[in-house]
Amino acid sequence: MLLGDFNTDRHVLAGALGEGHVVSGPRPGALPARPRTTGSKSQYTDHVVVHGAVLRVSVEDVRGLSDHNPVKATVL
Repeated sequence: MLLGDFNTDRHVLAGALGEGHVVSGPRPGALPARPRTTGSKSQYTDHVVVHGAVLRVSVEDVRGLSDHNPVKATVL
């Protein structure tokens, strides 16, 4: 399992990693993993990559303690 800020969207990441990888992350509209109030960069560049299944992905609100909110995943 890999978790982190990949600086790209999940479709590009999945294509780069190849067959057999499942890439999930917070859904657009959910709490962003990389909140920001200015700029045009995506707030959804944090993803979960596994071989298997991702059941649930959520983002914890750290209320500004870091520039990223932690991503939490439940996997099989």
